[in-house]
Amino acid sequence: MNLNGKTAASVGFKIAAVIACAGRLELLEHRALASIKKQQLCPEVLIIVADGPAKGDVEANIRSILAGLWPDRSSGPEIIVLGNRRTQQSASGAWNSALDELCRRFGDMARGWYVAVLDDDDAWAPGHLIACQQAAEKTDADMIIAGLVRHEEAADEGRAQSIPV
Repeated sequence: MNLNGKTAASVGFKIAAVIACAGRLELLEHRALASIKKQQLCPEVLIIVADGPAKGDVEANIRSILAGLWPDRSSGPEIIVLGNRRTQQSASGAWNSALDELCRRFGDMARGWYVAVLDDDDAWAPGHLIACQQAAEKTDADMIIAGLVRHEEAADEGRAQSIPV
């Protein structure tokens, strides 16, 4: 469950969180998924795309991790786990597979969703999705490009990365 009990739909629009997983299950569980679970604004849908040659095994392991993190499926996001359907076995291929799945499941309604992407070794600050949602509403934006903070170690303060213009 999220901190505020809010979903993006309850504040005006829907968010799908997409993770490209290159089989780094420890990072997926303790970094990417942990940060999604701590979001102040819970996405409606979480799509995890297994990428690489052993994606069938990775998908099964991901499902096991998810069962431990979200044992009560009556709360939290709808969770979809799938393999990369693109010929390009990379983060971009995984993200495109997720976008394709979102459109397959939700049809024309998916056009109005915001999609937030990260890799299995990335994490969001707890207020990331709500900050993006607020920025989108304030500026009536179709897209928000969030800044990046690079951490060399788990306990360091991090270093802000500039966004290319």
